[in-house]
Amino acid sequence: MRPFRIGSLYFLRRCSTHVQGLPIRVGHTLDAGRGVYAIRNIAHGELIHTADPVVAHPSIASLDKACYFCLKGLKRSVSYGRLPASEGSPTYCDRTCEESAQMLFYAAERQVDWSEFHDYCSTYGVRFPLIAKRLACMVASSRTSPKSLDILSHVDLSHGIPDNWITERKLLFKAISSKEARGLNLEFLTDDWYAGVLARLHINAFRIERIEEADSEDILAAAAASIMGESIVGSAVYILPSMYNHNCDPNVDILWPSNATANLVARRSIKSGEELHITYIDSSMSLDERRSFLEQHYGFTCRCARCRDGD
Repeated sequence: MRPFRIGSLYFLRRCSTHVQGLPIRVGHTLDAGRGVYAIRNIAHGELIHTADPVVAHPSIASLDKACYFCLKGLKRSVSYGRLPASEGSPTYCDRTCEESAQMLFYAAERQVDWSEFHDYCSTYGVRFPLIAKRLACMVASSRTSPKSLDILSHVDLSHGIPDNWITERKLLFKAISSKEARGLNLEFLTDDWYAGVLARLHINAFRIERIEEADSEDILAAAAASIMGESIVGSAVYILPSMYNHNCDPNVDILWPSNATANLVARRSIKSGEELHITYIDSSMSLDERRSFLEQHYGFTCRCARCRDGD
């Protein structure tokens, strides 16, 4: 699937509010759509900005290990996710997150038995339907617009909606339209809406990985946790971080030191006017592996300096 870019004027107007007061601007590149540029010199190690997610959701494996709202790691464990909503409850890191979740999505979500939907996500190892589920609950609760992700680039669906997306949308609608869920506006929850959300998540969602403090002292344990996927706490989608283009030798790191709030930090000194890049992949992969992954998952062939040099 190939990425589809949105119109320039619409894009720039929508982005302007996200960069006010920051040392960056959002503009257009010659060959990669939108991009982020420095408007002053940025020092090595400088925190360029932070970003809260539009929507985030813990992985199925982290439902009892991460805050159900902000994805902060938790020390205590509870059973949640495979139980009917009336029997189980999520865990939060503090009262603020609990109240925020209740206001934004959980008042709707708690009315629904999600066991079949979660079983599907667990069986097929998919994470984007979980984000779509949370976004649907936010929209159904009138806490956000059905078009809240429209500003983001998306994969080209000119050949039709994938069959598995249709299946997922039906499972989502079946759960959220059950008789237990009352007073929810679900007119927006069509195949086209779901496909539009998934098409954007496939290009823009970030996988949030975090190594627990106890493991960080042991490099081998930390590496093993990452390889086995044990460090993955969830996924999230953002507006401004999604405007950064990829480079296999990036000048910016995107980090999650505590929760789903992203920290964009300069990897080196950056000059005014220079484009800022993050990496979408594991940069330790070989040239062929990097190019294959980017073409398959993001729909472009990387032509950064590192790839041109054959590194």
